[in-house]
Amino acid sequence: MQVREYISDTEDYINIQLDYQRNQLFQFQIMLGASALSLSMGMAIVGPVSMNIPIPIYNYNNWFTPFVCSMVVVCISIFFSVIGYVRWKGLFE
Repeated sequence: MQVREYISDTEDYINIQLDYQRNQLFQFQIMLGASALSLSMGMAIVGPVSMNIPIPIYNYNNWFTPFVCSMVVVCISIFFSVIGYVRWKGLFE
């Protein structure tokens, strides 16, 4: 009887450890997805501007640095808003 209880306790412990590792992988997957989303949104905005199509913004001097800085801020805000939403929904510990 005691060996059977020991085996049952060991199985429970292993299942708890596996659940913890699975949750860690889910959190990592959410972080990767949020970072991929934020970078792809930034690239979707920057991509058309970086083509060799003449647009009026090219006529202004010193437009590149503020544009790139604003895209970095947009990407970071998208990332943190997705992570904040996930935390608000309770998917992170």
